[in-house]
Amino acid sequence: YTYPVILLKEKASKKEKQEIAEILSKSVRGLKEISRIHELLYKYKIKNEIITNLNDLSIKLINFLKEFSESEIRNLMISKIEEL
Repeated sequence: YTYPVILLKEKASKKEKQEIAEILSKSVRGLKEISRIHELLYKYKIKNEIITNLNDLSIKLINFLKEFSESEIRNLMISKIEEL
């Protein structure tokens, strides 16, 4: 599973979890199934949670990198993370 689907399965009701499992077990999914997954992702605000998690991780990574002595590569990595 992808990270969004893992988060969705953690938040979904028991009935929705069964529905998700059924949809994902199909080898071919139609527009109806894809739309249903999108509805659930929206309902549980999975995109917002992922953005928050990524922002938190980027701050932690920058703080970790700042523990190393200053160098061109360290500064470049910090700069690129801050651009995200």
